[in-house]
Amino acid sequence: MTIIEVMVASALLLAVVAAVFTAVYSGLRLQATSRARATATDWADHLMELARNQNYDAIGLSTTSAGLQATVAAVVAGDTDNPDLLVRRASGSNCLEMNTGTAASPAWERLVLADWYTSPAAAASCATQTTDPDFHLVHAGGANDYVPAGTPSVTYAGWVFVTWAPVDGQTGVYYKRVTVMVRYPSPTGGISRLVRASSLFGLGYVPSPSPSSSTSTSTSTSSTSTTLATTTTLAPGCTVKAGDILGPDGTISLAGGAGYTNQTSLAINSSVSDLPNGSGASGMNTMQYSNVGPAGPWTPSPATAYGALYSGWTVPAGDGAKQVWGRFTDCNGNASTAVISDTIVLDQTRPPAPVVTGDPRNNRIDLSWAAVTDPGTSASGVASYRVFRLDLGTTTPIAVVTDTSYNDTGLTDSQSYTYWVVAVDRAGNESAESNHYTGAPT
Repeated sequence: MTIIEVMVASALLLAVVAAVFTAVYSGLRLQATSRARATATDWADHLMELARNQNYDAIGLSTTSAGLQATVAAVVAGDTDNPDLLVRRASGSNCLEMNTGTAASPAWERLVLADWYTSPAAAASCATQTTDPDFHLVHAGGANDYVPAGTPSVTYAGWVFVTWAPVDGQTGVYYKRVTVMVRYPSPTGGISRLVRASSLFGLGYVPSPSPSSSTSTSTSTSSTSTTLATTTTLAPGCTVKAGDILGPDGTISLAGGAGYTNQTSLAINSSVSDLPNGSGASGMNTMQYSNVGPAGPWTPSPATAYGALYSGWTVPAGDGAKQVWGRFTDCNGNASTAVISDTIVLDQTRPPAPVVTGDPRNNRIDLSWAAVTDPGTSASGVASYRVFRLDLGTTTPIAVVTDTSYNDTGLTDSQSYTYWVVAVDRAGNESAESNHYTGAPT
């Protein structure tokens, strides 16, 4: 072979080897990309499942507005596919919003945050509200996962967003939309890609989904589903009513409105109705209570169907004032905003026993004792005294008086009678028995 033939053969061999290498390398890259996307999809499904396991009322970001703004501001230069860049502050309403559409066709929806959670139907602008500690969805994100192109990366970062999504064809009614985005490392130069999934959550009814599609491209995958919040149910006859944007209002009373109790398990009477009054209201749906404060945490969870009576509510032990707060929702998912609460004093301290003396007379015995003082800083005060006579039994008093004396008449002279007295306070605590006095009429 001539030198030229050798050179041509070598060049052809190199070309074949290069082609084979390129094909193998491309195949390996595609295989690695497929594995990375599958892992990211599994992670996105896991994050969405966390949302599906929440009570509807708890679907919201635990992040505050200030915290999310700081996260957005911390996105580093060059991190162009960071999902936090989909968040903006709307200049007109002062609300933080997320683009649930595309760059070409944006769809801005208000975020549901721990301190900004009123729906657009209830408030046209955003102002700081009492932080809701029941929101359990964590925004998280990947503030530290970005790497420049060409740098290997093995980090899978997940973002969770919750927004108010308007219901098609119904004015003033909103779903909660949970959007999950997971960024996974690309084997081609460290360029991150995104998996995106979103679900709509309705309060006890399956909303009609907007036209949507599932897409898959070389840079991202996305899916949209409509989901019923399975841990929240509507009361019988409860239906969504367009235009109802007001939450319920009313009062609650503990132990039937008693000022004092010696029990830690109480009945709660609720007199709450949906607003606006009349045909415009969607109706009452759920009720929850808290011993902590007007922002919860609330129990039972999930919320129970509304009723005029809730039995067996437990307040903390220990004498003192006990305040209970109520939270109520209507069939549109509007929650009560005014503070609804009642206070009762727990007094489990018994009064001291009286000391009884007697004065026998003709066919009668006059009993008397000194007034006793109910002890303790939360004392309810002595309400009455129960007088017992041994020959008439030990369980039922012969008299209940508020004075410190009692005259037992119609007795038989020279026959002995034995008496004792028990003091009872306003909380229902009974003292020990007094001394037993025995005397005979003369």
